[in-house]
Amino acid sequence: KNNCLRIIAVDLKDTKICDLIHYDNAKYSCYSSISSKINSLELCQRIPEGFLQRFSCIAVFSIKNDDLESCRSIPNENTISISRDLCLREIGINKRNLSLCEEIIDNSYKEECQVEIAIALKDANLCNLAEKPEMKQWCLDSINVSS
Repeated sequence: KNNCLRIIAVDLKDTKICDLIHYDNAKYSCYSSISSKINSLELCQRIPEGFLQRFSCIAVFSIKNDDLESCRSIPNENTISISRDLCLREIGINKRNLSLCEEIIDNSYKEECQVEIAIALKDANLCNLAEKPEMKQWCLDSINVSS
């Protein structure tokens, strides 16, 4: 029933239908899905702070809109920081801004951010930022430079 309501709500972009869902996680997932369709940060902010859907919703909105301020509003703690790190990675890559990569806590996401920017800029020197040899090689190969 909840899944059916969510599908209808998202299709109609109607949060009132989401409100009929009794299971909080499903209800807030519904809000998040509609937010993504209508590009609404306000809808993300209707999801209570204790729910991860709030932060993944804000991350999706931030990435879609290159909204660094909203991205940085995601708390930098525990599992929530994954949404923040993903958000910073995507905006960093979109803007080709290495300093945003430095704000990322998770080393894998940070390295992906740096390498993607190196590839986008076709700058083999930036491939040296990669700590993992396979990432560095992938970066160099993607730029068509042999090491």
